[in-house]
Amino acid sequence: SGHLWTPSFYVGSAGNISAGVIERYIQEQRKHQVDDDA
Repeated sequence: SGHLWTPSFYVGSAGNISAGVIERYIQEQRKHQVDDDA
């Protein structure tokens, strides 16, 4: 919690964007999470 751009919020607020953009966003979030854990 505490993250403004959660996947569900992002999709809900921008439902007209392409699935590819959503997928790329999610991948970026996962990459940042891994970096934080390192």
